[in-house]
Amino acid sequence: MLSLSKKIKQGVKMDSFYKVSDVAKIFKVKPITIRKWCQSGDLSARKFGKSWYIYKDKLSELISSSKKPASDNGFAKEA
Repeated sequence: MLSLSKKIKQGVKMDSFYKVSDVAKIFKVKPITIRKWCQSGDLSARKFGKSWYIYKDKLSELISSSKKPASDNGFAKEA
């Protein structure tokens, strides 16, 4: 498995991602909740090693589409 520094050298720009802790602060939830959303596909994310990184552009789209976290599967259903 490639290290994070090697992935950066291969063209993955880490400034395109948020860390789990950053997204947890945005949604005011615990980091474990964000990791579950990443695993389930509710958030567009990529895993490097043991850590999840959330795509900034996809998160911005999600926030602007006004979907809010819900208690059932992570996000409210659209009307």
